[in-house]
Amino acid sequence: MFSLSITNDAIKEIFREEVEIRAGEVKNGFDNQDLLLMRGLLPQVEEVAFEDELRNGVALEAREGLISVYSFLERKICRNGMILRTAVGQRIVDRETNEASWADYQIREAIDACSRPSAFIGHVLSIKRAMHRPINRVLNIMRFLGSNVVGMRGTIAERVSRRLLDEDPSEFGLMNAITSVARDTSDPLMRWDLEEFGGRIGLGLVKIPERSELSSRRRNMNGGFLREPV
Repeated sequence: MFSLSITNDAIKEIFREEVEIRAGEVKNGFDNQDLLLMRGLLPQVEEVAFEDELRNGVALEAREGLISVYSFLERKICRNGMILRTAVGQRIVDRETNEASWADYQIREAIDACSRPSAFIGHVLSIKRAMHRPINRVLNIMRFLGSNVVGMRGTIAERVSRRLLDEDPSEFGLMNAITSVARDTSDPLMRWDLEEFGGRIGLGLVKIPERSELSSRRRNMNGGFLREPV
């Protein structure tokens, strides 16, 4: 049993205050007492490509004895109105500190660090670079996601694989496929994990397997197996 100095309700109020102070809006919250997930959008917007914008934001995760605060990006694809979110960056706050006032201060400091426009510009540049990092189309999505995302279900991996076919063969495209599936995923924790994983891909923090590292066989969408060309 953890002795927590600050409640979920207090954390939510701090988060709302800090986002609103920055002329932002809070959305997509989840709280079951054991797990608190919050996201907030801020007004700063930068173009990552022609008519393709990223919006600054901040996200918070609280569980057990720790609170994690993340930078957060929202992508709006103008051609179909889809919004993709990627959680990037992180600051840790110890939730077992003796004084609630000190936890309050640390949370606000973490939100400030993760929501700064200067950090946002750096994230935008990193995402732009992902457009020029190619991936192999024969990437085994089932194995790749299963080894990187806790609790990955096969149906979600299949959805990512299908959406990747509609994207360009780059890490940017893979990030978009993953985060678009996250957006449509009802499980809040799986959604969070996919968003965070997509963000790590966008920042170039995930090693994408080369063709030589992949299995010579891959599962097709009907559950059978296809031998990959050599």
